[in-house]
Amino acid sequence: MDRVTASILKRHPVKSFGYFISDTKAGIPTDFIIFEGNNRNARGWKEEFESFGQYFVDHSDAGFVATPEEIWKFKKETRARGMFEVGVFHSHQRHPANFSRVDYEMHMKSVGKQLWHVIFSMRTPDYPQARAFEIHESGVSEIRLLDSEKPTTEERLPRPKRTTASPLRDKSTLLADARELLRSDENGLPLHVDPQATIAAIEDVLSTDDQSLIAELLSTGIFRDRERRYDEFVAEDMRPLKGGDFLMGTDRGQSRPYCGETPKHHVTLRDFSIGRFVVTDALFSKWSLHSNIHVEDRTQPKVNVTWYEAKLFAMWMGCRLLTEAEWEFACSRGEEWQWCCESESDLVEHAWYSENSGGRIHPVGLKRSNSCGVFDMHGNVWEWCEDNYDDSFYSRPAGVSPVNKGPGFRNKDGAQETNRVTRGGCMHSHAEMCRSRYRFHEPPSFSARDLGFRLCR
Repeated sequence: MDRVTASILKRHPVKSFGYFISDTKAGIPTDFIIFEGNNRNARGWKEEFESFGQYFVDHSDAGFVATPEEIWKFKKETRARGMFEVGVFHSHQRHPANFSRVDYEMHMKSVGKQLWHVIFSMRTPDYPQARAFEIHESGVSEIRLLDSEKPTTEERLPRPKRTTASPLRDKSTLLADARELLRSDENGLPLHVDPQATIAAIEDVLSTDDQSLIAELLSTGIFRDRERRYDEFVAEDMRPLKGGDFLMGTDRGQSRPYCGETPKHHVTLRDFSIGRFVVTDALFSKWSLHSNIHVEDRTQPKVNVTWYEAKLFAMWMGCRLLTEAEWEFACSRGEEWQWCCESESDLVEHAWYSENSGGRIHPVGLKRSNSCGVFDMHGNVWEWCEDNYDDSFYSRPAGVSPVNKGPGFRNKDGAQETNRVTRGGCMHSHAEMCRSRYRFHEPPSFSARDLGFRLCR
């Protein structure tokens, strides 16, 4: 996979398409081919791609069709080497590595359902990402890649226990470590510049379930005055929502559900408050680590922020991130519709997405709100949620106000880093990616120009 990624990086931002091929009975990829000629804008193909929507009209580089000459040469040489196709791959220049309707239909039409499919996302070129999918008549399922998602037996081992003799001293050490990372100046602005390490230290203290210890943590350093900051900067734009029961997810019988959306299940939520807008550049600039923000329009959503930064900023403001269940409830209010509105034709009134965004992010609150009085939950920017991502999480008992805090796995550097849920789609997203039930996920240390967050309380 590293060789394929390197080859695609050399071609960026040119669209890439190719096959994984094998000479083993087990079908393990042993080589690959990247096609050079793109027939996408030839007569017939151009019209077909543009029938999928405005995105393909605006972006002539969206989509790939290998030329007949290259396909013939590929088939001939592959058979001569005694090899056969086991998978197909292509790159996205603007989208995350997720599947869309056009990806599905082109795969089923041109590739064949027996081949798995890998998508490389180049939307953050310094952090290329790859995800693999199994394509079948009933939908799309993600296949976890061993080098980035699925832990080995060794990786699943728990973190070593601390060796301090006294549990009290151990807790004191945890608190001392967290307080050092939470140090602030006289204005309550953070002095530390490593949100990932800070969040890890906070989680260590919270995991003790020692309420006196936690209370002391929340009264120290950058957490001091969080209620004042909430009242001054945030409270006016928070929308209280009454909790209750709703149906979350997608029915297995629905046509082609996407990864992790099933089964539909009952969820009960407690009352909560949600930000009417995603966090803007203006609000985020209150945080000293990013006080040097200079943008023409400070009502733009704050993007290029990691999950760790989003979570720490939310805590600094006396808030937290939305859980995945809260996000879906606030977006759809449990309605059977795919969006906050009854039909896709109404989506343009509520969202900046591939049909109307012009390929750019827009200031918050310009479109109609949903029935909860909340803006831009569809499109504009993806939104970080609190939950760890697990495509089987919906199959477990939900409980009240569920949040997936399941165990993580160690990444290549040995750190615990489970992908976190993202929701809502962005300015480039097709309508199906903006649906209330569409799930996606990113590594918490990842950031992108189309990824922001919203506050919850």
